[in-house]
Amino acid sequence: SADPLFVSGSHKLQSGSPCKDTADDSAPSVPDRDHDGIPRPIHITDMGAYEYALGSFLPLIKKP
Repeated sequence: SADPLFVSGSHKLQSGSPCKDTADDSAPSVPDRDHDGIPRPIHITDMGAYEYALGSFLPLIKKP
C-alpha cells in the first residue's frame, strides 16, 4: 500500500497524495461533507476524513 502523504501531525492530505480523487463516492455511507464541514465534490472525492483543497488544505471552516 502507498504512503497516503498526510500533512505532518494531521490526517489531511498533501498535494501529491495518492488518496486524492480516488474514493468511491457511490457508496451509500459516504458523507456529503468532510470532518471540517467542507462539501465533498461529486465524482472526485478524496479518500479519508478530509478533502484536499487549495494547494495544501483549507483552514478550518465550521458550519454556522
